[in-house]
Amino acid sequence: MKTDAKRLFKIWGWNTQGDFGPYTCYTDKRKKLVIFLRAPPRVPASPWQRRNRDRLKAIAAKWRALAPATRCKWSTAATKAHLRISGYNLYTFWQTRRDDQIVRTIEHQTGIHLLS
Repeated sequence: MKTDAKRLFKIWGWNTQGDFGPYTCYTDKRKKLVIFLRAPPRVPASPWQRRNRDRLKAIAAKWRALAPATRCKWSTAATKAHLRISGYNLYTFWQTRRDDQIVRTIEHQTGIHLLS
């Protein structure tokens, strides 16, 4: 990727993540912007990939269906527990692992009841 385009993204002040026009962008662990031309997949998604994508879509739908107060609890718990993830990520982790002990530990540390 040309450095002119990188400078342009930085000048505009965008913290771009994901696909943006013909580019894919992300920030690496050293906080540097990485940009490259987006490449379409060469083969169709496998059944395993489709299943996992559908599962994550279902979890996202469950998250959106939660009451705003419940979503706020998950976000507050993630912050109070000093996790480096959001409440949504914590909820997604719990939904994929179904390990209630982890969430119970966070409840104990924060005093916020997540699993009623």
